[in-house]
Amino acid sequence: MKSRKELTLTSHNTNRQLRLLTELSEKFTHLVADTDTLRQECFKLRYKVYCEENDWLQKENSYGLLKIEKDIYDNHSVHGLLIHKQTGLFAGTVRIILNKTTTSSNMLPIYLLCQKNKLTLPDLVPIENIGEVSRFCIPKSYRNIILRYENQTTKNYSH
Repeated sequence: MKSRKELTLTSHNTNRQLRLLTELSEKFTHLVADTDTLRQECFKLRYKVYCEENDWLQKENSYGLLKIEKDIYDNHSVHGLLIHKQTGLFAGTVRIILNKTTTSSNMLPIYLLCQKNKLTLPDLVPIENIGEVSRFCIPKSYRNIILRYENQTTKNYSH
C-alpha cells in the first residue's frame, strides 16, 4: 500500500501531466492522414526524423531519393498527423499497422520479430483485432519547443 506522501506525489505528477496535456492540446491538433497527399506528408516527416536527423533508417530506405520514408507496412496502416495550430505546419506523425491477414507481408512487425527469435506472444486477443503503433516521430524543432514548454510548466507548477 502506498504511503500518504507517495499518493500525494503520484497525484501531483498526474495533475501536472494533465495540465501539460491540456496546455499542449491548445497549441496542437491532430488529424487522420486519409488522403494520398496527407500520407505523403507523414512519409516526409518520417524521412526528416529517421533519415536526416538521426540516420536510423537511411540504409534501409529505398525511397530516399524522393525524401520520404516508407515501408511494406504503410499500405495496411492508418496514419496520423500532429499540427501546430499557430503555424498550420505538420509537427509529428504516427501510424497504426493493422493486421488484416496472417500472411507475412501483412503480419505485424512484432509477430515477425518474435517468430525470428522463436518467441510466442500469448493469444489474449485475436490477431485480427490488434494494431501496432509505430513510426511515431516529432521533428527536432518541435521536440525542443515541447521540452522547453514542459520545463517552463514544471517550474510554474512545482510549488
